[in-house]
Amino acid sequence: MQNIRESTDILMQIKELGVKTSLDNFGTGYSSLHILSKLPIDTIKIDKSFVDELGQVNQSPMIKTILELGLNLNLSIVAESIETESQLRFLRENGCVIGQGYLFSKPVKAEEFEQLIKTNDVRGFKTHPLSLS
Repeated sequence: MQNIRESTDILMQIKELGVKTSLDNFGTGYSSLHILSKLPIDTIKIDKSFVDELGQVNQSPMIKTILELGLNLNLSIVAESIETESQLRFLRENGCVIGQGYLFSKPVKAEEFEQLIKTNDVRGFKTHPLSLS
């Protein structure tokens, strides 16, 4: 991400192959607003630090802004590390419909995940009306 021109060229080639790309840990490191508007990406993943701080003074406006920005750029938005119903409610109310975190499931081994998909058995997984997973 330090070389935007090179990153953009590579991402465009990947996009031409039909592969969708995601910018992980959005809001930290090299994921600046300047870069976001230039990269041919499909999804941003909101960094755990923002979700963890939901409910604290002055943090809600920051995550609302990230959500609005992503939605205005027609990007999919994934919230990382959702752990509480109040975090989920806030994110849903502000347009985020994809998420991951312990609220839904603890990490499982690949074999167990594969079996859950094959059998459509979601025991132990908390489900919600929206497509948060």
